[in-house]
Amino acid sequence: EAVRRGLPLYEDLRQKIHALSTVHADETSWRHDGHCHWFWYAGDDDLAFFHLDAHRSAEAAQSLLGRRFAGTIVADAYASYKGVRPKDWQSCLAHIKTKAKELERELALLKGKAADPVARQFCQDVQGWVRAACQAHHRLTRRPWRAQTAQRQAQTLRRKLRALRRTPLRSPRADAFRKPLAGPEQKHFFTCFRHPRVPPTNNQAERSLRPVVIMRKVVQGTRSPSGLENHSVLRSLFETARPQGKKPHQFFLVLLTKTTAQAQAALYRKSIRHKPRPPLRC
Repeated sequence: EAVRRGLPLYEDLRQKIHALSTVHADETSWRHDGHCHWFWYAGDDDLAFFHLDAHRSAEAAQSLLGRRFAGTIVADAYASYKGVRPKDWQSCLAHIKTKAKELERELALLKGKAADPVARQFCQDVQGWVRAACQAHHRLTRRPWRAQTAQRQAQTLRRKLRALRRTPLRSPRADAFRKPLAGPEQKHFFTCFRHPRVPPTNNQAERSLRPVVIMRKVVQGTRSPSGLENHSVLRSLFETARPQGKKPHQFFLVLLTKTTAQAQAALYRKSIRHKPRPPLRC
């Protein structure tokens, strides 16, 4: 009954997500009747939209964000997000740091002629570069935004990244990791220095998907199509009510006993106040 009454609010929330100027997006695996599905997320600090889909394709991303997203998307470098043709894109720098850390651990296990200390140092330098980028962005957002200062910071970071890309590496895996850093996709690393409200990482989406991961461990997935719909709709309404300053159980009481218009009014606060973003830890 809650899903039936909440579907109009769910579709309205989808349209609100399409209209955001900056959206965080991510996905995680989900088991449905023994098969792999995907729990997609899109939102920001005020809105949360979840969608369960059998695919991890561009079509699934379009059901989340539309065929042409007019704002900036903050996500990893997964190719499906290109299907929404965003106006701008910030590639998550934390993902780059995580890959560099994992690769460094693999290289540390190699001994003798297979060892490549230069590649290990390259991975450490990439991690240091990501930390420097996140700290630079945090310093810029702590005070009134100055576009010229942000542009200078981005130019400095570009020069450092260019110097890292010149390092010759014997390890094929390290060299394959380095190529995207030198390719055309690197322009998406610096979007956060052009837009003050765009962060350099996708931590917001990672935190939003954490309850889904915990739920996945508890219930081991779903078995019926109605289960997919239930988890998509109820999770979206629940995770939107909390940042709106609403108590979810009170909202669902209104949803089950009042009209759709009253339930929508109970879901959102009258004015959305943007709270200062906490410092990023990269």
